[in-house]
Amino acid sequence: MGTRNLTIVLDERGKEIVNIYGQFDGYPSGQGAKLKSFLDGFVIVNGYTGEDEKRPKCANGMGCLAAQLIAHLKMGDPKRQGLCSSYHIEAPGEREMGEEYIYTIYLPIDNLEEYYRWDEEYELVREGKNFVRKKKASKPRPKLHMKIQSGRMTAFGLPGTPPDQMKTLYDGPVEDFDHEKVERR
Repeated sequence: MGTRNLTIVLDERGKEIVNIYGQFDGYPSGQGAKLKSFLDGFVIVNGYTGEDEKRPKCANGMGCLAAQLIAHLKMGDPKRQGLCSSYHIEAPGEREMGEEYIYTIYLPIDNLEEYYRWDEEYELVREGKNFVRKKKASKPRPKLHMKIQSGRMTAFGLPGTPPDQMKTLYDGPVEDFDHEKVERR
């Protein structure tokens, strides 16, 4: 029997844009480790440059990241490309499909306007009626975060844990996720 899971991707505003159902290996050392391996080191940009196109892990917003994640999960193993797999897309907001784990991928953005104006070296500053680019102090980009929740699965007509009552096992930067620590809890 599989360990069912959902992987949710939220956009920059916190709205759910992708809901990926996984049939197997949903526990933190399975799906959690797989997500960390793929997502760790990603840079999320808002509009990209020629330099960004050369980066090995770069996404033009969370929608671009979601598309790359789907492709990775569906076709990550070259031997499986074009074949059925245990991952498929569900409608955003769908829950209680037997999932024991829910993984939510998001960017912790406090100021959306600042995110949209973000640039590594410059910022747009209003001068009169115009905006001008001015060099700014280096500010780190927001890091991708992952929230992991767990509960009893819904199966064979038996009620599982409602998603809003699932226990949070981890909520923090993807790069800091350690499946061994999470599973020891």
